[in-house]
Amino acid sequence: MEEVKPEILADVKMLLGFEDGSHDDVLLFLIESVINDALAYCRLAFLPRQLYGLIAQITVKLWQTERGGENYASVKSVTEGDRRIEFDLSADGALGGWHDRLKPYVNKSGRLPSEICREDAP
Repeated sequence: MEEVKPEILADVKMLLGFEDGSHDDVLLFLIESVINDALAYCRLAFLPRQLYGLIAQITVKLWQTERGGENYASVKSVTEGDRRIEFDLSADGALGGWHDRLKPYVNKSGRLPSEICREDAP
């Protein structure tokens, strides 16, 4: 996975308009987090090249969300009387909203580590 990150980092920096390396450590952390989330969601052992661009886009959105002070929840409803705001917490972290683009890569025959551990239990 190490050889993947510089290529994705270059794309992320291009999308964000960064020309220096002052944010590289944080961006690499976010890229690794997004890659791990995508691999877990899709039940894959390695990242297909076709997902590099999507990983870069998700990382940029995550960067903008973190820097903008927003959270992953979206507003579900607002009520003026007695000031009630309800959030939709089903956005599912960094991958929220991106599931449709990841669906073609889901390995339906893959197993999660928790599923493998259960089979080994006595």
